[in-house]
Amino acid sequence: MDKKGVPYICPVNAIRTFEVVDGLLMEQAVPEEYTLATYLMRALDARNGRDLEFMIKCYLPILIVKGPSQNQVVLVEPIGFSSLRRIPHLSELNFSSLVKRASDVASLLQLSKLMEDCIRAIDCITTGVTDDFPGVVTGTLAVGILEFLGWPSYERPEDYSLTLTGVFDQEAGHSMASSVFAALDIIEQVEGQLPLLMSELVPVSKELMNIEESAQSQMVSRLRDRLDALSETILDLEARFEKLRASGRVTEAGDVEKNLHLRRAALERDKTRLESITSKIQNFESAIEAQSANLGVVVESALSSLEQTRLSLEDLLTHSDASSTPVHDSFLLLPFIICGFTKKGRLSLTMIPPSRHQKETKGVGLRSEFIDTLEVASHSVQYITNWLTELLEDDLTFRTSVREFSERMNMLSIKPIRDLFAKGARTLVAEGVLRESGIDDMLSFLKGFPELSLPPTASPSFRAMLGISGESVCNLQFHIRDTDGRAVVGAKMQLDGSEFRSDAAGVIKAKIPLGIHLVLLAAQGFKDRSAEFNLQSEGDVVIRLILELLPPEERLDQALDRLLQRSQHISRIREKLRDAFETQGPTLLSIPAYRTALHELLEELGYEPESWIAKAMKKKGMVRRLLKRDDRIDGLRRDILRVADESRESGGLMLFSKLLVRMDDLGWSTDHAEIERVLKEMSREGLVQELMTLESGTLLVRFIPVELTNDPQRILGLADERDGRLTIEDIAVGLGWTEERIEQALKLLVDKGVAKLQKSYSTGTVYWFPGLRRKK
Repeated sequence: MDKKGVPYICPVNAIRTFEVVDGLLMEQAVPEEYTLATYLMRALDARNGRDLEFMIKCYLPILIVKGPSQNQVVLVEPIGFSSLRRIPHLSELNFSSLVKRASDVASLLQLSKLMEDCIRAIDCITTGVTDDFPGVVTGTLAVGILEFLGWPSYERPEDYSLTLTGVFDQEAGHSMASSVFAALDIIEQVEGQLPLLMSELVPVSKELMNIEESAQSQMVSRLRDRLDALSETILDLEARFEKLRASGRVTEAGDVEKNLHLRRAALERDKTRLESITSKIQNFESAIEAQSANLGVVVESALSSLEQTRLSLEDLLTHSDASSTPVHDSFLLLPFIICGFTKKGRLSLTMIPPSRHQKETKGVGLRSEFIDTLEVASHSVQYITNWLTELLEDDLTFRTSVREFSERMNMLSIKPIRDLFAKGARTLVAEGVLRESGIDDMLSFLKGFPELSLPPTASPSFRAMLGISGESVCNLQFHIRDTDGRAVVGAKMQLDGSEFRSDAAGVIKAKIPLGIHLVLLAAQGFKDRSAEFNLQSEGDVVIRLILELLPPEERLDQALDRLLQRSQHISRIREKLRDAFETQGPTLLSIPAYRTALHELLEELGYEPESWIAKAMKKKGMVRRLLKRDDRIDGLRRDILRVADESRESGGLMLFSKLLVRMDDLGWSTDHAEIERVLKEMSREGLVQELMTLESGTLLVRFIPVELTNDPQRILGLADERDGRLTIEDIAVGLGWTEERIEQALKLLVDKGVAKLQKSYSTGTVYWFPGLRRKK
């Protein structure tokens, strides 16, 4: 493990793949001595008048960063053989505030301002700046590298090996991978928020336009009525003026004339005002419509740009189907051998890549003294090998560091490796791919190098791994996965009378002798599986076993059966210890047989046995209280577990009030406080999941984890019908469930990353299922 805590995965130099009984594919490590002897013979054949000065072991580190989804990773290499990726930079924007403003808009002016802000915000999605992703490995090259995760591996690199370094360290690699995940998250959020924003703005815009048109039409109507009234008044005044003037009533005619001028001026003002209002309405409506259309174009353009950026970012992610994908971020160390040749003082370097054993090879003949049975592992490895070879030839600093390292860690000088070369040569002769004379030639060649011992830091486990021990055993790894490639944790395996359990990575390690072996595999929630295989040769082996999930109903039955069995097991241990305590009293703690049973009981009940017993030795009454017989409580516990079977109809959940009613139906006269105490004790013992209090104060009993029910699957089915968008109300109407049951299943889906939660003032809480959304 490196100094930052990221574990190493060190594949072996060479493997062979073969099929065994039951269709299992096994990746077995070619013995180290066989591989090294083959590499040395290959190097000796390639001298062509040059001197073979050194062979050193080196590793190319590939940082594997776990992605947001299962079996999704980003690979970063430090040297720079992968191409530079430039991808548009994304600003971290949140449109939820704009969506809220859209629901609160009360006027066209506010609407116009909001649309201006929306356009500015959307324009900021892509700034024209690009993010660089040097060292990120993609495509078929990445897939080829991930194949090494299925190879047998060492726990750490050898003490005599060189790990190549470059311009990108672990922190830079993590930073690049994190920026990829963050950008994808921004895109997912914006792609969900922009359509939501438009769905808010379009009806609001239409509604405000209608309101504005209604208000303005009333004003226009009043102005037109006023104009009509003024026109009639002016006509009356004109007729009166003519009549007064004709009759010679000059003074009165002058007053009427003044009034007539005022009325005509008012008429012109109102006409101008009417034209202005009408023009303003038309211009404003046109502006709003143009602004709305522009916003629509900007949104479409932004979504198209986001789509392209998302595709570019997703190209940086590698989807691995390998059942051995690491659970945590890891360093995959690709093994290479560097051979140094000299001629007239000039050094030339070549790389020997990881290899596969050829299935069919011919033996040596009259014209051939050595047959190379190892070939390059894959096209991806060949590409990397060619690139590294060019780097060795062109980079003076790299060449110098290799030369300096070879002076200290030349495999041709290290005694344990020299022994392996000799042992491997004898194996090659036995396999018929090397003549007997080849051993003498190899040993004669090695005598020309000063002999060195392994560094004092070399660990005993590594020395055993080199094959110095002569036992006919295999280091075996089982990778236990479900049908989706996820690690199965805690799977129980019976192998040759021994029992193993898979770790957090779904891996079981064992060292077993050669021969035929039968494996029995069981895991909670999965179908049992058996497999037979035959180990015929030494070497590390990796076997991948796939377990199928049980149907939801069977998983539920299995969980409830396990709870009942656990309860009965605890009762049996208590009963045994009660009988012993009645005769032995406090001395029970000092009797080994009973102490072992007490240990088991305490562990089942969640105590730390030694600290509990130490306290019980000083404090009287603890053992008596632990073992106190209470037939009533035992009866209550058994019937509560029977009622748990009824919870299958409600997704493993039951209201506490309903449980009280059922216990009353079963003849128990009890109050809620007693049942609550029993439930809390059973929860601590792991017999029920939990007794939880909702925000409303209602008590709810969760008998089993919701993931053991088919509730999440039914919600996914409903989400598929609704184009990946659901509200709690949709589920309540569609499935007829209680709100508590819905929230439990949705919480699981959100925690697993299947669903995304989005809260809005206008639409309330919405759950999005990105994997179920259909493209328009």
